[in-house]
Amino acid sequence: VSWTPEDTLLTILPNDTIQFAVHARHQWAEQFDIDWWVDEGDTISNDTTVTIRFEELGEFIVYCSISDENVSATRRWHVNTVEFYLRSFLPDTTNITTRRNTPIDLTLDVAFVDGIELEYTWSQTGRIENHEFPNEDSIHVNYDLTGDYRILAQITDGQRVIENDWNISIVSSLWWWWPHELQMEVPNDTTMDF
Repeated sequence: VSWTPEDTLLTILPNDTIQFAVHARHQWAEQFDIDWWVDEGDTISNDTTVTIRFEELGEFIVYCSISDENVSATRRWHVNTVEFYLRSFLPDTTNITTRRNTPIDLTLDVAFVDGIELEYTWSQTGRIENHEFPNEDSIHVNYDLTGDYRILAQITDGQRVIENDWNISIVSSLWWWWPHELQMEVPNDTTMDF
């Protein structure tokens, strides 16, 4: 027996539809009994596939039971219908190692219902903490100092908060230099230590 979707934890927006399917094959059984239902409700289908529209906010459990005269199996999907959720993020790995002065673009792909206003907050900890980021769904960072950093992104509608964070390791043969400024203006006959 195989099931679609494979993931049993699903997050969607109100009025989205999901197609569920069961695929079964048995060398002795020619026919299977299939039942689909949501939460504790009645059977909604006896077919191998069913498409369900989730119109309201909330948590739902979709069940599929398949059986022949000897064996039975049941699958449950947990469907959470919300006003917004993090669909994906880039880079899609949360542990990044890159060389100093390599630009990094961090992006959040958020699905949300029309009319909702979201606020994006980006914060950084690590060797340099004082960064100001825009209230947008993506940022561009370029580190000129090696070290380990963490960038935390938060999305909120004023009630719910969704977070995603990246651990960033900046590597280089240079750890520190002085003066840190790479261009300077100094008076003539000035002695400087580098």
